[in-house]
Amino acid sequence: MQKPAHPVISLDTLPAHGQAQYLEQWLADRKRHLSFLPYDEWLEARLHLGATLGPAVRYQQGRLVFQLQHGAWYHITDAVRGERMFRCMIVGETPFVAFVSADSGTRYPWLCVPGLFTIEEIVTMRQLRK
Repeated sequence: MQKPAHPVISLDTLPAHGQAQYLEQWLADRKRHLSFLPYDEWLEARLHLGATLGPAVRYQQGRLVFQLQHGAWYHITDAVRGERMFRCMIVGETPFVAFVSADSGTRYPWLCVPGLFTIEEIVTMRQLRK
């Protein structure tokens, strides 16, 4: 894992509108026929989610500090939702995550939500090698 490029960032201080600028740009691109991709695929291309890992960023949620890395895959577990996998994109300081169904392999939409993880999930979070 790479050394974090930033100091610890509190998820509570990130803008609430995280994805709004990208959604507006995608809608404008669709209207002008500049893109025919679904939003999530367009977002991945726009934010350069490729095969190489980007910088790692440390986040704080409550008292817990954890690290996410652009392009990396993670595994988390909690008693209610069980085991889950997700991929991470980091734009500036804002993390976006997309969960993947363990059963079907379906990737769910990209999310940018403060408080997204439970304490149990943060404690069990581990980066996967893909």
